[in-house]
Amino acid sequence: MSKNQFLLFDHLNKLELFKLKSFEMLETKSFSDYMALLEVVTHISTLENIEIERVVDWLKFNKVEELHCDKSYEAYRTICKENKIEIITDKTNNIMRGVRQNIQKILKKSDEKASILKYAYDFSRKAVGELRNDMYSVHLAYEIQTIEREIESIEQLLIGKEDFILNEETNKFERIEIKDSSDLTVKILNEKRILYNELKEKLNEKINQIAPELRKVIGNDILVSKMIHKAGGLTNLAILPSSTLQLLGAEKSLFRALKFKKPTPKYGTVIYEALSKSDKKLNSRQLANAAAIAVKIDVFSNKD
Repeated sequence: MSKNQFLLFDHLNKLELFKLKSFEMLETKSFSDYMALLEVVTHISTLENIEIERVVDWLKFNKVEELHCDKSYEAYRTICKENKIEIITDKTNNIMRGVRQNIQKILKKSDEKASILKYAYDFSRKAVGELRNDMYSVHLAYEIQTIEREIESIEQLLIGKEDFILNEETNKFERIEIKDSSDLTVKILNEKRILYNELKEKLNEKINQIAPELRKVIGNDILVSKMIHKAGGLTNLAILPSSTLQLLGAEKSLFRALKFKKPTPKYGTVIYEALSKSDKKLNSRQLANAAAIAVKIDVFSNKD
């Protein structure tokens, strides 16, 4: 099928939207069998508010281009055409009949899938008995690194006590000499240094709250935050095996090496930064093992 084709089905004053996987010889097949029906349709969404404007917005959100439905929806044809959605009412009688016979099984399966996804999401964002605001440390680390780069760039400008200002007449930057510490650039630099130190203290406090053992192993608050960020949360990091933790940040290199049958990377970006420059290949596995054990202690140990 060249276009995104969907099936609209009315059930208990609600609209059920199905995506058609295949559209060949649908009128010559029977879909009363549940498994045969699943080969050609996938349940996408349910809409309770069936006002026409709401329905059209719902169809546009799901990127519907061709909509198969029964003739009772002829009134939708004009407004759907304005939104580049084609209404088709004469080619899906067999599928409609199959959906009508198996609608309870389809909706039950969709509800079970939604429940599983919700449970998985809740588990990934929770530790045992408490909700961890671990992403706060990630944001702090990002701000610290940004301010650090800004401080370095300002310090480069101040080498030789010189600065650049914009000449409004020529619209060009001109080099000027800084005469005393009251200059605007020096004030900004001092303010950024104060903010940098305050954020580092906050990050240190936060990491000591949520991952003290991991910090002892890695030895750097920024790197701990990077690990949390790349894993998608502290609990997600805790359930990773040490081999995966070792390669955090090197996923593209790993898959490229597997694809072209080349040597795989020995460590990811975080482990690379955490290790000293010597003996990286020798110690990367040991550090990953220690970090994996430490983060499990932080997340799953009893805090009482």
